[in-house]
Amino acid sequence: YFLSGEDVSKFTMNKETGVIKAARELRLEDNGGGDDTVYKLQIQATDGGKEPKSASAELIVKLWPRHLFPIITAPTDTKFTLSEDVAAGRVITKLSASSPKLGAVGGVRFAIAGGNIGDALRMDANTGEVLVSGGGLDYETAPQYEVWVEARDSDNPPLRTVLQLIINVTDANDNPPVMESSLYNPMILEEEPPPQKVVRVKATDADSGMNGRVTYRLSNDGDGAFSLDTETGDIFTNYRLDRESVSSYQLTVEVLDQGVPQMTGTSTVLVTVLDKNDNPPRFTRLFSVNVTENAEPGAFVIRVTSSDL
Repeated sequence: YFLSGEDVSKFTMNKETGVIKAARELRLEDNGGGDDTVYKLQIQATDGGKEPKSASAELIVKLWPRHLFPIITAPTDTKFTLSEDVAAGRVITKLSASSPKLGAVGGVRFAIAGGNIGDALRMDANTGEVLVSGGGLDYETAPQYEVWVEARDSDNPPLRTVLQLIINVTDANDNPPVMESSLYNPMILEEEPPPQKVVRVKATDADSGMNGRVTYRLSNDGDGAFSLDTETGDIFTNYRLDRESVSSYQLTVEVLDQGVPQMTGTSTVLVTVLDKNDNPPRFTRLFSVNVTENAEPGAFVIRVTSSDL
């Protein structure tokens, strides 16, 4: 986002979120002390395409006397820290407000005015309670929520007063580790001296810190034929493999995070053992044959057979 216009010096704009704030205190006296002080701004939004496209709009900010606006009774604290796995419906805080206007136009209702990423929060329009919504908080989406809440009167046009709440979110172990592949198909030559690296399995975990740190283990190691580096996920042979004895192995790798409760994932590794010319041909029996003397050249004598593993 980009902000411009004749009154741009009086405001600031977050280029990422689009939030506009006053750069300094705004006063009615700036324009002669009347009740119709107006600031005109131009807003431009530009996308991130290869050939960026943009759109613009005009923003008119009208300044009204302070005494006409609803008065929010600020809670004891406006900064909160919650775990991302906090239950839906949890009340974070409760606001109260009143309007200086009399009668029906002075009725105040509450709403969330901005910063509610992913609709993680909701606000009771009548009671002023700010609650965790059904979707809940998500540390991976937003470790901090800067939420603007408003108290709005019932006049026409309605006037509103806003208050910012800061909600810091701590990580919970709510994401299991995920293997990059559910099935690996490595191949290795037989009779190679150990340890020979067969394959590296890899997993990721969307959580942070210890909740996102993963280690590996073999829950099926091919009867001791293989071992695994618990930190890197590298699988090695423990001895020389013999294709003539076992031509393939099915291993099971388990990945574990370090959170509480611990979460896991699994993957299958199918190891194919490739043949090497490590066995000479063998005759299966002794051969004996009688041949008539004076046999013609090219006369059939015998067919011998052998086998090779």
